[in-house]
Amino acid sequence: MIQKRLPLLVLLGACLGACTAAQAAACDNVYQPTDPAWRWVYRAQGQTDTVHYEPAPQGVTEVHEQRGNTQKVLYQCAGGALTNMSVPQFGAATVTRASVTGASVPAAPLWKLGYAWTSVWNLTGKQGLLRGDGTFERHYRIMAREKVSVPAGTFDTWRIDVNLHITGKAGLFNINRDIGEYTLWYAEGIGIVREQHKDGLTELLELRK
Repeated sequence: MIQKRLPLLVLLGACLGACTAAQAAACDNVYQPTDPAWRWVYRAQGQTDTVHYEPAPQGVTEVHEQRGNTQKVLYQCAGGALTNMSVPQFGAATVTRASVTGASVPAAPLWKLGYAWTSVWNLTGKQGLLRGDGTFERHYRIMAREKVSVPAGTFDTWRIDVNLHITGKAGLFNINRDIGEYTLWYAEGIGIVREQHKDGLTELLELRK
């Protein structure tokens, strides 16, 4: 019985190795490395956030650990582009259907001054008696090459401005407006080293390899 099952176990092991290698290749992006052995430590609003990656079906899971709490963000990968699969939340509204198109982090060869891209969520949801549907868009544009200094060091970065826009209908009300913006600084071979938004600043304290 053991001898009969051994080839299957060998095949499963080979498949696992091949699948893991394929996932790593699909997620390979120097502007958002996903090496599971690395640890990024950020400072955000006076707290530290430690980030690492774990393999996941068709991509990777980004794991955040902050004050004993763990938050996970799933990314799907294709051709070096990463797409954030975490459904956006809007206050007390409950999302009942969601799908996303477009990348959050484009493949590395596309990165150049002025390059723009969009990720779009198509959503259906409810809040109390209200029902609605619409789109939530993140518009990204590479604005400049900038040298920035954070506690982890000084880096040559791409500065990316992000605009958030929502369109749709909630009950009898039409919605079409910008709802926020923020800025990201990416360093090649490192990932995000700084994030600036209305609630504060996030900076890289160290990268443990």
